[in-house]
Amino acid sequence: MMFSIKPAKKLWITVGDRYRMSFASIFGLLGLTLSSLVLAQTAQRKWVEPFEFTADERVQFTEALDKYPKRWMPDGIRPTSISAMRWLDNRRLVLSVREIPGWKARSDETSQIIVVNTDTVSIDPSPYRGELQCLSHQGRLIIRVPSRGEIQGPREADDVWQKGEWDQPLASVEWKKGHFIPTYLCEFSPYGSDLYSPDALSRDPKGYRDIPLLPQHGFLRETLGRDERGAWVRPIALHDSSGKITPLDGDPPLRNYVRYQPWSDTYFQSGTSLSGPTRILDPKGKSVLLPPPPLLIALGRRNVGSALSHGVAVGVLWAVYANTGYWRKQGMYLETPAGLQRIDEGGNGTEIEISPDGCRVASYNRKGDPSARGGPSPRILVIDLCSAERK
Repeated sequence: MMFSIKPAKKLWITVGDRYRMSFASIFGLLGLTLSSLVLAQTAQRKWVEPFEFTADERVQFTEALDKYPKRWMPDGIRPTSISAMRWLDNRRLVLSVREIPGWKARSDETSQIIVVNTDTVSIDPSPYRGELQCLSHQGRLIIRVPSRGEIQGPREADDVWQKGEWDQPLASVEWKKGHFIPTYLCEFSPYGSDLYSPDALSRDPKGYRDIPLLPQHGFLRETLGRDERGAWVRPIALHDSSGKITPLDGDPPLRNYVRYQPWSDTYFQSGTSLSGPTRILDPKGKSVLLPPPPLLIALGRRNVGSALSHGVAVGVLWAVYANTGYWRKQGMYLETPAGLQRIDEGGNGTEIEISPDGCRVASYNRKGDPSARGGPSPRILVIDLCSAERK
């Protein structure tokens, strides 16, 4: 392609034989583009989310960082990346580790399963090795033993799975494809029908998905259909142990977001700051939907961070996972009849566990900016919610 400049009353630039444009036009377009960029950047600066809480946000919650007793568990515990942390009772935690003070696993060595006493802040061994997958409030457990150290096989079926009761010998069990493990049962349960494909209704008009509850409580069933306007609907209903069916309002729960609450004999369906309300369900079919606090909805919509709810004895606990740069707004927020309180400002990773009495909260906690390089490693933090509320 050749360029030539032809003298005239105006200077023109000719590109090949097709395009001619004056220098004045070019400079005009450049000026318009630069002006647009300046305006866009100005508008962007105008809508930048502040890293600190605003005055309007501050009035929507109370800082209560020192109100509830906190205990840090021993430093030097390195949990595995593919196991769960669970409560054995109201004071002891169980988890799989690759390293604790005085021991570090070789690359080909199976992980230890340890017991952490949150009262004495001490570590005790357990008779088990492997990756803890489930430990229910009734002492049932499932362990996955990878074929090589912490490295799981390419398929779940390649590893050894064991099931039994705590403090008892475990039996090998076959991993079941297309199943999940409810935390309160520690049994393999089938996913059910595919209700989310575009042709799901035509392929399987009677398809359903079940979430089993405790045997005496029945199960939750999600089905698929269309409403009077032809829109897809996925109704959810409680099928109790007597066969009675109670339709429930609200969206169907995700199977991993249903937890049993022993302290109240109810089920807790976790909600998020964007996707829907929290549900508390009793075995008789009474269902209460709780919307997220307005502050957390606003933070979610502005992409500051997402929040996930957890049931506790004194209310609802919201764990806020802040996006990069907004870590000053992260933490644990406790919602009670008295209002919303921020009880911790640390980054809480991806797992929070509630004790069987609903009073203690355990989390992998990291102070400051969780994405910062060279910062402190996460440690297990335990918060007692009930002692302060009783005062």
